[in-house]
Amino acid sequence: PRSILDINLASDLRGREMAMFSTWSNFYTELWKAIVRPPRDTYSLEDLGPTCFQLQGGRTYQRTDLVLNNARGQKLACSHFEPIAAERVARELPCVIYLHGNCSSRLEALATFESILPSNISLFCFDF
Repeated sequence: PRSILDINLASDLRGREMAMFSTWSNFYTELWKAIVRPPRDTYSLEDLGPTCFQLQGGRTYQRTDLVLNNARGQKLACSHFEPIAAERVARELPCVIYLHGNCSSRLEALATFESILPSNISLFCFDF
């Protein structure tokens, strides 16, 4: 016959095993979410900087923000960076379409300004 102490110890052990399983299960679920559907970067339009700005060299550029709707009716927040009209070398310029990394945003494209914009190339980026 088992004593009450043995029964209580076995019950306590099962409880700990279930708690540990639950902890690992929750950890796995959160890890899976972080890889498959990571949290989106949050920011405001002010974080993109002023709509009219200068880079080293003194040339002036502008940012135009717009919203596009995709085929599923979802809204894509977009920004187009280009020289102001008075400083354009041509009416039409080549354009780099920047696709940010996973769980990032349009803010990531700001790091490319110094290499793209002074080369008379406009920059278009969007959040998807």
